[in-house]
Amino acid sequence: MPEFGKKLGQILLEQGQISEPKLRLALQQQTRHPCPLGELLVSKKMVSHYNIAKALAQQQGLNHAKTPDKPSAFPKSEAGFWLKTGLVPWRFKNGHWQIACANVQDFYKNFRHLRQICGDFSLVLASPTQIRSQTLQLFASQLLEQAETGLPSHQSCRSLKLKLPYLIALCFVVTGVMLGSELTAIVSLFHIFLSVALASLSLSTILKITIFIGALGQKPASATPSERPQVLPRVTVLIPLLEEPRILHHLLYYLQRLDYPRTHLEVMLILEDGDVETQTALLAAKLPSWCCVITVPKGRVKTKPRALNFALGFSRGDIIGVLDAEDAPEKDQLLKVANQFALEYAAWFHVMLPGLARLGFALPLGGTSMYIRRAALIDLKGWDAFNVTEDADLGLRLSRAGFRCALLDSKTFEEAAKTPLTWIKQRSRWQKGYFMTYWCHN
Repeated sequence: MPEFGKKLGQILLEQGQISEPKLRLALQQQTRHPCPLGELLVSKKMVSHYNIAKALAQQQGLNHAKTPDKPSAFPKSEAGFWLKTGLVPWRFKNGHWQIACANVQDFYKNFRHLRQICGDFSLVLASPTQIRSQTLQLFASQLLEQAETGLPSHQSCRSLKLKLPYLIALCFVVTGVMLGSELTAIVSLFHIFLSVALASLSLSTILKITIFIGALGQKPASATPSERPQVLPRVTVLIPLLEEPRILHHLLYYLQRLDYPRTHLEVMLILEDGDVETQTALLAAKLPSWCCVITVPKGRVKTKPRALNFALGFSRGDIIGVLDAEDAPEKDQLLKVANQFALEYAAWFHVMLPGLARLGFALPLGGTSMYIRRAALIDLKGWDAFNVTEDADLGLRLSRAGFRCALLDSKTFEEAAKTPLTWIKQRSRWQKGYFMTYWCHN
């Protein structure tokens, strides 16, 4: 029977899911960080997501989601609608649908659209974990395709037609022409190349001097936690992992140190299908309730931006952040991020970025410790899954779309290249990515 008059805390007490002292403590904390009581209890590990959904179902006279049907039982439908609404098909029998949700408001906001899609249907309540798992089961192939090709081809590196054999052949042709020419012609060609190189170096030097002058007097924004906005935004932090089982303890330690209300924080650890070592390490680790694992199926490429795109659809934060596994962000970084977005105050790195901003140039973003409004990221169709410097590419696309980037006065400590070989590989990848980005945008 529905228990509309009872509050969630009272139902949980009657079910034996929580004690009175813990409930009183949670209610006190709720006054400091306003949010639904169920989310607060889950974030403090007082009650599980599953039991919160069960209690809410009892309170509102709804069925609690049991074992879902297999994916083959459902007719094909668009994954985008279900991800956007937070709903998911749960069961389908004799022409009748069961639609699962974690928030009843999401259901009623999309009632008319559901009626058009499903016809006859009813509602069941499920936990966010259950909904995420069912969505992955039903729409993995669609989500993978969207992650790889969601960005229009004319903005993506997948449309580049550069072929290595053609470049090698061109080099041989140029070399042959030079060897077949007279010595004076070779010397003249050398002078031409030298002149072009010197002109390029001179322009680069002039630009750097201009940037340096433009950056004088500019200081990074100092967004102190004491200036936090009254209403904190929800933050989702995406962390791609690839064959990094030994660094998980380091990552979880620094995530636990973050000074941000757990009710407003969502961390997604993104794994590649087949990365057994990292998956085993995660199973052994005790993940906080605000952490979840997203496994990306195998596809045409295995890149960081592809993994980020795949996980982005499951995120619920107003602000999306990106960290790497070896990162060690300052504990108040997310509070500064929240304050920065609330103030809309632009500041830049010590020399290069402030100067670039002052001159009106596009800014190449960082691949980690980067935070962006979710709405802007969705509007730009996410990252380019085929670009190895997806951060620089995203910075250019943000600039071309009229968005503004800023820098925050907060540190993230990370591991640097330890050997000459790894340094060369890293810088070579960057140069390759910058060339791909330049070629794509021109």
